Amino acid sequence: MGHFFTGAGPYVGFPINGENNYAGGNTTAAIIYKDNALKSVDYGVNFLGGIKFLRKLSFHISYRLGFANIANTNYKWSDSVKNKVLSIGLGIGL
Repeated sequence: MGHFFTGAGPYVGFPINGENNYAGGNTTAAIIYKDNALKSVDYGVNFLGGIKFLRKLSFHISYRLGFANIANTNYKWSDSVKNKVLSIGLGIGL
């Protein structure tokens, strides 16, 4: 039928762009990381598991656990902000 695979390892992340959505309204604002309340580097560990079918098709689930506190210390809206990301993927081999 297929075979299972797992993986784990470190990651480093850098933002490409972002947007703040403010609660209670339709207001948004672009995030400028060096001047805003968030730091621009994140790091942590990534866990991966999935199944590969017929040598060409795979399905996987991954969980990314951020270790870095990305809250800028100049802003006191939060003491600690860390990323936690769950993703699902589909792969097709060429």
